[in-house]
Amino acid sequence: MSKTTRAKRTAPKAQKTRGAKPLPAAETSCPRPGHVLILRTCDAALRSHGGFQWPGRGPVAAPDWRPTRECGFGLHGFLWGEGKGDLASWESTAKWLVVEVKEKTIVDLEGKVKFPRGVVVHCGSRESATTFLAEHGGAG
Repeated sequence: MSKTTRAKRTAPKAQKTRGAKPLPAAETSCPRPGHVLILRTCDAALRSHGGFQWPGRGPVAAPDWRPTRECGFGLHGFLWGEGKGDLASWESTAKWLVVEVKEKTIVDLEGKVKFPRGVVVHCGSRESATTFLAEHGGAG
């Protein structure tokens, strides 16, 4: 066996954080200045109401954005994880996302917010997502 092969076999495996994908070093200062974090839920395949497909990580944008104070026409979630909890999916298979969003683009819909675009910075369980929020500026 070569030294390269041996090194690969003995290298420690990356630690998982309660079902979440680890953050790249550049995202550990999340959220960036002028940004906030939004919590939302999706089904196990990362689809939301109406069939919109969310990524498990990275940029996301609403194809139908309108900056109006009406439901629809944007991406939706709970600012800093706070809002009408009955709007979230409480299914055991639900995926919980944390999305970094420019604060000035948010439209308040009383109990939830909508926004045109953001970056999914966490995808995991309810516990991992709420822990992520608490560790990155949310009220714990």
